[in-house]
Amino acid sequence: MVERRRGQVVLSAHIAQQLVAEHRVPLDAGKFLVQQAAVVVADVREHIALAYIVVKAALIGQLTYFNAAAADFLHRLAAHDAHEQLGRLFEHLLDEHAGQSGHHHGVDIGRLVGHENIIQQAAAGCSGFGLHNTGIKYQVGMPYGELYYVRWVGVDPADGQQIWLDKDGNETKTYSEDNAVFTGKQRYAPWAGGFSTSFFWKGFSINADFSYVLGKYTINNDAFFYNNPNFAGQLNQSTDMLDMWTTPGQVTNIPAANSELRFDTHLIENASFLRLKNLTIGYTLPENWLHKTGFIKGARIFAVGRNLLTVTNYTGADPEVDSNLQLGKYPNTKQFTIGAELTF
Repeated sequence: MVERRRGQVVLSAHIAQQLVAEHRVPLDAGKFLVQQAAVVVADVREHIALAYIVVKAALIGQLTYFNAAAADFLHRLAAHDAHEQLGRLFEHLLDEHAGQSGHHHGVDIGRLVGHENIIQQAAAGCSGFGLHNTGIKYQVGMPYGELYYVRWVGVDPADGQQIWLDKDGNETKTYSEDNAVFTGKQRYAPWAGGFSTSFFWKGFSINADFSYVLGKYTINNDAFFYNNPNFAGQLNQSTDMLDMWTTPGQVTNIPAANSELRFDTHLIENASFLRLKNLTIGYTLPENWLHKTGFIKGARIFAVGRNLLTVTNYTGADPEVDSNLQLGKYPNTKQFTIGAELTF
């Protein structure tokens, strides 16, 4: 069960077992949770939604605001979930005024969600624990989901060797997992949202749905393999490898072939994005055209495109993947649909 304590949430042994069963945490970490106790997380989420529709220069709208503690430790409110709520709100406003003529234009802005997940308590006498090879560590007083890695500085132009920081912030060319620190970069997006816009004119309609995520970071594990000379004989390499260090004085982010790549902050990438999730273009045939058929009461033709445009600095396959680490994840695909709706 998940127990509530003054707005906080306690992860019980039952939920810990579920985490292991669903492969969300390694078996050893799961056993720690089951045997020892729980992690308490303070989690507050806010939801601000604004929808309005303009009909004959009149502004008709609605503003909603939600502020609630998370229902359980595993709760995740995806951007598209809240966007669906906004979509229903917009459709409700549109339906109320569908009988009015003229130009209709609507925009809903929102699903603005902010959250801080601070670990308040750990198992008896324990200040925290890390999950091996995940970049995640749970520690009292720190945000749940903040990435924990060794800090990578860059490549020394003199010899092509990599440079890291130790725990005290001093540069070193010796890699050690003991130098891992909290990076200040969140695996969970603190801000996410969506907005849509629709335009109707003389039977023509255009609807565009967007979603966005801000402040989310993920480990691009794929880059460890396609930017790594150790795998050049086995796997395809990226064009970045053309900049691999070869000559003293060369300034590059790709180290020399004899400098072993490590799991450090150079693999952490900003996975913020803005994506055009849906674009629908349609045309409703005039009723007087259909009357001549004697049996068709309504007809509409349309074309739909999904995931047509993504704006992001993430270099991996898909910034929308909800994971602390991406390795071989299949991305969202572009999809195209054409169709017709007939009413008899």
